[in-house]
Amino acid sequence: MTDVKAPVEGVKGMGFFYRLRFEFGRKRYSLLSVENDVIRKKYKDARIHFVLNCAN
Repeated sequence: MTDVKAPVEGVKGMGFFYRLRFEFGRKRYSLLSVENDVIRKKYKDARIHFVLNCAN
């Protein structure tokens, strides 16, 4: 699967990652913010995006 369909999309093909929110530790995050503000901030490795989004 290369694209996730969402009912509302801010950027074509990315609505799911921007709009939906999930609760982690009493805070609500989009999947995009989990990747950028939590995981990438902690590990500071450019390969994180590939691992989370491209690797099958």
